[in-house]
Amino acid sequence: MLARGAGRERSWRERHMAETRRFYQPVAVNGSLSVSGAASVTGAATLSGGATITGGAVVNQKVTVYTADGAIAVESGVAVIEKTSAAAMTLAAPTVDGVTITIVAGTSFAHVVTGTNLFWAGETGGPFNKITTAAFIGSAATVVSRNGLWLVVSDQIATVGD
Repeated sequence: MLARGAGRERSWRERHMAETRRFYQPVAVNGSLSVSGAASVTGAATLSGGATITGGAVVNQKVTVYTADGAIAVESGVAVIEKTSAAAMTLAAPTVDGVTITIVAGTSFAHVVTGTNLFWAGETGGPFNKITTAAFIGSAATVVSRNGLWLVVSDQIATVGD
């Protein structure tokens, strides 16, 4: 008696589904995609229509370090201000919803981020013009874009005001 599978050619599924595949060009999946085990994505990944992750996932945010006065990029990630004196930064109005930026003082100076009438902080009197970090490393504020404004969803010893 032959052992299971002996004497026959393996199916396409047996030959290809149990091995690692690397793609060096864009890949489009129409329908659903299921991943069992570990998956790694290097570079950008876009999921439309939602995603289900069973188990755990590690998402590393893009970190951009700013060492001079200027504009903070309107893209999701962490903006670390490491100017060796108080920084004067700007943040433009967002054009899409859902962009999340965490602004962090990386040096012990009160850094000011200005977005004229763009910051809502869950209090009366807004929208406000500025977020100011305290003069402590780690002072921070997280903003999320919605309808052309920045909603301040958290702050760590930073102030929002005019």
